Amino acid sequence: MRILNNKITISLLLLFSISFSGWTDGSVEQWINDLKGDDAQARVHARQMLPLMGVDVIPSLFPLMQHPDFAVHKSVNDVLFCLINEACVPGREKDRRLATDYLMELLEPDKDDSLKTAGMKLLALAIPPKYDLKPLAKCLDNPKLQETARYALQRIGSPKACEDLRRALRQRQKKDGDPAFTCALMNSLGDLRDEKSLKIIAKFAECDNPAILSAAALALSWSGDPEFTPLMWKAIEKAADTPEAKASALDALVRHADAMSEKEELHANAIEIYEKILHRDYSAHTCAALAGLGKIGGADNVQPLLNALISDNYRVQASAASALANLQGSEAEQKILSLFESAPDEMKVLLSPILGARHDAAAFPLLAKTAQSEEWPLRLTALEALGELGHPDGLPLISQAIAKPGADNEIGMKAIARLAERLHEEKDAAQAGKAYALLLQHSAETGARQRALEGIAANPTPEAFDIIMQAAADEALKEQSLPALAAVAIALANAGQKDKTLQAFEKIAAMKPSAQTMQQLANRLRAQGLSVATAGMMGFVLHWKAIGPFPIKDGQGWDVDIIGEANADASRPVKFENRSLEWKPIQANDETGVVNLIPSLGSCEQCIAYAYAEITVLKNEDAVLKLGVDDSEKIWLNGELVFSQFAARPLQVDQDSVPVKLKAGNNSILMKIYQNNLGWEFCLRLMALDGSILAFAQSAE
Repeated sequence: MRILNNKITISLLLLFSISFSGWTDGSVEQWINDLKGDDAQARVHARQMLPLMGVDVIPSLFPLMQHPDFAVHKSVNDVLFCLINEACVPGREKDRRLATDYLMELLEPDKDDSLKTAGMKLLALAIPPKYDLKPLAKCLDNPKLQETARYALQRIGSPKACEDLRRALRQRQKKDGDPAFTCALMNSLGDLRDEKSLKIIAKFAECDNPAILSAAALALSWSGDPEFTPLMWKAIEKAADTPEAKASALDALVRHADAMSEKEELHANAIEIYEKILHRDYSAHTCAALAGLGKIGGADNVQPLLNALISDNYRVQASAASALANLQGSEAEQKILSLFESAPDEMKVLLSPILGARHDAAAFPLLAKTAQSEEWPLRLTALEALGELGHPDGLPLISQAIAKPGADNEIGMKAIARLAERLHEEKDAAQAGKAYALLLQHSAETGARQRALEGIAANPTPEAFDIIMQAAADEALKEQSLPALAAVAIALANAGQKDKTLQAFEKIAAMKPSAQTMQQLANRLRAQGLSVATAGMMGFVLHWKAIGPFPIKDGQGWDVDIIGEANADASRPVKFENRSLEWKPIQANDETGVVNLIPSLGSCEQCIAYAYAEITVLKNEDAVLKLGVDDSEKIWLNGELVFSQFAARPLQVDQDSVPVKLKAGNNSILMKIYQNNLGWEFCLRLMALDGSILAFAQSAE
């Protein structure tokens, strides 16, 4: 075998060598010619092959970088990008430096501007750390190339690149022309967060050009240094009549304050800026200032936020509400509550959702009182707030609203759904279960009822039993009812309500759950110390007749027909070695479904017993017999052998699965069970092909 494998390997290698040599047939010169030729297929082949040749092919591509044919031009760029990307892979530092050396040739004085522009774009991808950037930085002095050079240096972002950008910006302080490029340089240094450039940029505060002032403010804003705050305000003042520059300056001011808010010792500085912004009509920037106050503000900022809350601008109003909801500290909480209590109704309508969103239990008495108001806007907003607040004492108040028609009912349903979610989030399972049960009882919407059942499954409570039993009759809710009812059955067992537990279990069995669901539920009930006859509900065949034992040695009698298996008659005795053996009624364990043969047939080793049962189904059925046997079994269905397994093994429920076809009416099952030693038992149950429990009837006689 090893020799054969070696021959195959050698053959494959030879074949690959031949194929690869044919594929790579050609030279760099030929592929360069193909790249600029008219044959599109040859160009594609060259485009694929040239990147395999390594970085030394780069200079050969330079003459084609200005080719007038777009297809050629694009192919050249694609090859160069591939070569550069491969050279930048970790571990290929030598190739990366060599590629950079080649690309630097494009910046030589004798090259035209278009080649220099293309070279700078490629260099931004290739240059390794600590590489000398002088040829690239020199292009900052060329008006035609400076923007590409600036962008390339920003992309590189190394300390040397920042140094060159700073140098160019210093030179701009001495020039009055081209303010746009001055702004661009500051933007680059700001984006790179170059600390060494801060003082250089700050010197532009003496300038009166609105665009330059705004760009300087923006480039300084990331630092959050209070020293630069006057420059921010000056930029806004100078840009008053220049909308674009004004917007940029305001952005800078907000970012400046936000950077301060990240440092606790500068919170007061940031709050001062946020409040000044609120006193001016800065539209979207007002919303940003409100958000900033909500993040770091306190009790002293409540009133300015309330003033914004009554704004005619919806966005400002929403931002103020969010900020009030986010304010931290007990002092802020007490001030909001105090203002709510004395506020006019119009303000209470606005403040109620905020009190709910703060999730502070101290707000409950005020919201509870407001929820009973005769004024419907007050009442409804308070109900919604009670749902968001998540206080369990809100449940009776919302229940009253649900009982009312119209808007109260609609808002009440939303409130109870949210209250249930909040109680679940707070891990108050008992109260959450009650809230979900109330939602299930009163909601007419299928989606809401399904969510309620899912909530009950996660937060089971005995009080939910009756309403779930009703919901289980709804086919649209069946999928969610099963796990909810199973969870509530456990809760009932824990509460000692045995009768309802059994009712729940019987209802679950009638809903044709999966055998796994029933098994898990039965195990959990038994773990709670509740003894219930679960076996029948799980599809186990309970009533059998057994006969034996019939000794065999070393398994040699396993294939011997002892009782006429195909035509076995459990109503007649069996003669065996001058003995007459009678069939004996035998019963499976009510909880486990397991039949123990030893009490009826006696203990023995290396022997056989037979077990016989009859079941009735209403129609022809495809089914699965799920078997567990200690030790081995054969099984006949209606006189036909359908399964045989000979092995010494302990019993495991459902260890063997046998697909069968049941006929409408009576079906006979005969099992031949081998005993090696120790335990001697079996179990059998019937399941549908989809994994649910198959309904059948069986007489105890």
